[in-house]
Amino acid sequence: MRCRCRFHDLIPEQRLDLSAVPRARGKTLALEDAYTAGFCGAYLPTDPGPAGRAARWYRDEFRDEAGKDRYRFEDASELTVGDGAEFGYVASKDTFEAYKRDQAADHERWLFEFQQNSGNCVGAAGVELFAGLLGSRAMDPACGEVMRYVAAMWAYMFRGSCGQGWYGSAHASVTKKYGYCFSTFYDLPELGQNFDFDGEQRTEDLTVKTWCRSQPDDFISYVKDQGWFFDADAIYEFSGGIDGLKAMVRAKGQLHHGSNYTSGSSKPDNVKRIGGHMQTMFGGDWSPKTLTFFNRQGVRFTDDDFPCVNHQTWGGGWSGAVSDQYWPEWWGPKPQGAWIVGAQKQLRYFSDGYVYLPKLKGITGDTPPPPPIATHPPITGTIQSDSNAPIRGIPTLTIPAGQPPGEYRYLIEPAPGFGKYRFTPKVF
Repeated sequence: MRCRCRFHDLIPEQRLDLSAVPRARGKTLALEDAYTAGFCGAYLPTDPGPAGRAARWYRDEFRDEAGKDRYRFEDASELTVGDGAEFGYVASKDTFEAYKRDQAADHERWLFEFQQNSGNCVGAAGVELFAGLLGSRAMDPACGEVMRYVAAMWAYMFRGSCGQGWYGSAHASVTKKYGYCFSTFYDLPELGQNFDFDGEQRTEDLTVKTWCRSQPDDFISYVKDQGWFFDADAIYEFSGGIDGLKAMVRAKGQLHHGSNYTSGSSKPDNVKRIGGHMQTMFGGDWSPKTLTFFNRQGVRFTDDDFPCVNHQTWGGGWSGAVSDQYWPEWWGPKPQGAWIVGAQKQLRYFSDGYVYLPKLKGITGDTPPPPPIATHPPITGTIQSDSNAPIRGIPTLTIPAGQPPGEYRYLIEPAPGFGKYRFTPKVF
């Protein structure tokens, strides 16, 4: 049995705290300079020494959890939501549309405008990935769901390291176990707590600086128990070539990838070497219309070397963001920091990563959802108290067939009628 370990048990922590740096251009420049100078926001399996060993350990952990024959995504057999996207798909388009339909206008500025306050590109790129997945479901009439934004760095604290450097496999494993947390206001009187995840700075400060070393507290456990999980076959380690990449895009999937490269120019299909970094490919397009568009712009793409669009987590104004002239209008609004590379370079430099398919429990109404009660056997009847007399009564509990054994706790709450009370499941 492989023991569970944490990154800070294996390697020294790094520090890159940009919370005091002015937003916009100042923070973007600081991040770009740090990574260009060799800062490692993600440790890679190919890295030498303890960093590489840690990344390989988490990769092996993910493979073990996924199962020997189920951890690789290679071909078109995994198509799900979005089957029939013949020439590709760009997730941000649906997400922008879903936000316009489902969210207040003043929240739209959040979409794909992530400003890392630390070097944790793994969590930041994951947030942008979730936005695309949820948007693709929200705009599919068959799903009947609404769009909600995911809180910054939600998965970050579960590895027990306040520094940077964890890997995409760790993010994939944590996502399967703990789901994600929405950017909204949680008022939970049953826990005696409330949390306001209404801004990127606030959520990152809370999850990184407050929770990253602690075990999940009651609030985290509460959200986890709502079941906001991916299906068992929704996350894979990417494997394959052009056909595998096309199959992922057709399925409206996204690639959370780690490497020592990023975009090197505002013109498509240029790369430069940097420190270890996690980013997300959120779409691709090999339609004749798109290939002709780029050819007229002086950039040659083909059916087997099509444009792949990626998120950058450094905010707007960085040197590698693609220029407006290279963004087709039928892709919808251009996400902040988006960049484009050909499929051949995507496979060469940016394919060491994890495929996320939109096989997840989406949001069919307001968030957060009500406390889970399905795991608690119902207690029938009521108990009663006359004025100041002790509560009296005989509750009846029937354990349904198949109900797992365990301790179930209940709260006694007022019920309609003078002096009457009822039992309500206590989540913790």
